[in-house]
Amino acid sequence: PPLIPFQAGEKGRGLKASRNIAKGELVFKATNNTVVFTHGHTWRKFLFAIYERFGDDEEKGEVDSFTACDTLVWSWVQALEEDGPLYIIADLDNGSLMNE
Repeated sequence: PPLIPFQAGEKGRGLKASRNIAKGELVFKATNNTVVFTHGHTWRKFLFAIYERFGDDEEKGEVDSFTACDTLVWSWVQALEEDGPLYIIADLDNGSLMNE
């Protein structure tokens, strides 16, 4: 895609064009990178696994709090059918950085 993620200082992450984009050009096509958690404890275990896995030395406190925090921000609660149960959902692609 013609978009790349970047860190926008205090404003957080976003997407910017990596080249000129023609008017009406498709810039993002969603893929099946959505995760649905049916129980809160599995979502929490997922966040803790991200937090603990990517650090080099747990004794030194080297853990990946940034990715775990980003995943928390990219998650939301939603019923998948009318009057159905609530699920925790997370998009794990660049779509989570786009505005509607």
